Amino acid sequence: MSDHEHLKQLTRELFRNALLRANKPLWLNRADEHESFTLELNAKQLICAALAVSVLNELVHGGGLAVSPAITRSVMRQVAQLLPRATKREIQVETAGILDWLSGALALLPADDEPWPTWHETEADLEQHLATIRRAMDEKLDLEIHYYSHWRREMTIRRVTPIKLDAARYLQAYCHLRDDERVFRLSRIHEVALAAPSEEPGTPAS
Repeated sequence: MSDHEHLKQLTRELFRNALLRANKPLWLNRADEHESFTLELNAKQLICAALAVSVLNELVHGGGLAVSPAITRSVMRQVAQLLPRATKREIQVETAGILDWLSGALALLPADDEPWPTWHETEADLEQHLATIRRAMDEKLDLEIHYYSHWRREMTIRRVTPIKLDAARYLQAYCHLRDDERVFRLSRIHEVALAAPSEEPGTPAS
């Protein structure tokens, strides 16, 4: 058995045991080779595990960990099936906060690296960005943002559909580049503008 299959098997057993201990309904779907689990309520007992896997997934994409991204993505998909959308969004925000804390408190950056840029020179810059984001949300428009991804060490141009502002620090949005919901730290948004309806999703900046 490969390491990937072994991890998936262990994950399924952990989920099964957690659900049984919590006295939650458990259904097994044997339409394929893998078991799938459905939780009737909000799966609170899985939130901590989901948060840990989410953080690990981001760290793996940043490099330096001996874990295959395919493994973390596989576990993430299994966890996501068990959680409601609102809970997954909360986990994304918590993940972003934990990564920020790790970078500062544990000094994860190499000694010769500079910390990631903070693009807002003044509060006025931040307020201007917030005003644009709020307008897009009110008018149900997409945004184009220039976003610095610290873990990938690159500036990207992305088309996003804003969903929610969280404490004026994070933007929850659907990212057309990644084809998934993402959380963006406002201090890493260099530019933000309303996207024209005919524009294509953003591509990595050259």
